[in-house]
Amino acid sequence: MSQPAPHLRRIALDAAGDRHDLVVPQNEALAGALAAIGVHLGAGEQVLGPDGSVVDTATSVRELREGGLYAVAGAAGSAAARSGASDRSANVSSLPWALTGFGLAGAALVTAAPESRWPTVIVLALAAVAALASNSFERRGRGAAFASALVLAGISAAIAVWPSVAGTPGLAIAVGAASVSVLAAMLGFVASAPLLRAAATPIVVISALFAAFAMVSPALGWSPAQLLIVAGAAAAVGFRAAPSLLVGVDPGYHIDYGRFMVLRWTVRGRVPEYIERVDESRVRDLVDAAEARLASTVVALSVIAAAGIPAAVVPFRSGDLVQVISAAVFVMWMVLGLLLTSRRTAANILRVPPRVAVAVGLSGLAVGVAPIVPGVIATLVAGLVLAAGVIAAAVIPPLARGERSLGWSRTGDIVDSIAVALVLPSGILAAGTLNLLQGVLAA
Repeated sequence: MSQPAPHLRRIALDAAGDRHDLVVPQNEALAGALAAIGVHLGAGEQVLGPDGSVVDTATSVRELREGGLYAVAGAAGSAAARSGASDRSANVSSLPWALTGFGLAGAALVTAAPESRWPTVIVLALAAVAALASNSFERRGRGAAFASALVLAGISAAIAVWPSVAGTPGLAIAVGAASVSVLAAMLGFVASAPLLRAAATPIVVISALFAAFAMVSPALGWSPAQLLIVAGAAAAVGFRAAPSLLVGVDPGYHIDYGRFMVLRWTVRGRVPEYIERVDESRVRDLVDAAEARLASTVVALSVIAAAGIPAAVVPFRSGDLVQVISAAVFVMWMVLGLLLTSRRTAANILRVPPRVAVAVGLSGLAVGVAPIVPGVIATLVAGLVLAAGVIAAAVIPPLARGERSLGWSRTGDIVDSIAVALVLPSGILAAGTLNLLQGVLAA
């Protein structure tokens, strides 16, 4: 085992159930080590040493035991946790959720009574403005208000233009996506919080690209299902590309050693501005903005992916052998790509949406495919899926421990790369592009 430098000391800190292994300068106080990991003792909290004795936070690290375990204990910890939980629950605003439910009820009303279309459009537009005002002036539920305004604007625009584009569903989808993009841009412009502006930017880009793609789909002869299949496949690729595109800092904050080692003296470019001092608040702002952009991107792509998987019902019902095989391959690579890509992060906001998209997509696909599958085959498939789940639940825990887990992790990376590479071509084939090319060449 390597030994620390003479002026450093290794200690382990246990705070709120999390263990932190630290190497601290010996002239530092224990309070500084606690502050470095974000722990600030409250009333009644204290630090216990390896022998259970109370250690003063003003104690020099030099006096602590090398490699010793020190724990933060006290009744205030649980009280603070309860206080934090109550504060979080108090910060939840019910207005955005009520407005979203109101918008869905309005859409259902228009379906039942078409003559109420324009009054419903006006009311939903006012509700979107109310959600926007809630997002701008309230501190509670800003993220929910942001999403509520987007949903209300999309529903309002779809209801307004639906009669004129009812014969071209692709155009209707394009109008809805364009309205979401425009409203996201407006919200990003008027939002006071930097994180909301950062989160709005990917929504604008993704919605605009999806709207442009939907506008082109009628020219390609694609139905909405075929559009969603290709868009879902592109979303699976986007999950893999999002971190490298959205997470980054200014060139002055880092040196790309890999680029310099590969290109040597042929590197060209402007010398970045020299940063004399790294400000912690500035770095935290950069990290928070990157996390907000990444989170909103993952949620938006998950929505598209969740709609793309059940759309594979159409090629399954087409009777074309090429489309049926392509749809099966598309669903397989889609599920593997979403599940394996989501394991690359430990943040729940990045892991949960793709997995929820898989669950929702497979549920919709099962409902759509069930009527065309004979009962015996359906029962057999259900039994196989159940058996596979039981086997996986029994086998995965022992394989996830020890050195074997590294090999399985590398295998997962390989399968993930293959899935990302093949999901888009299989989705394009499942959308009937081959038949379109045959028709163009025959003409």
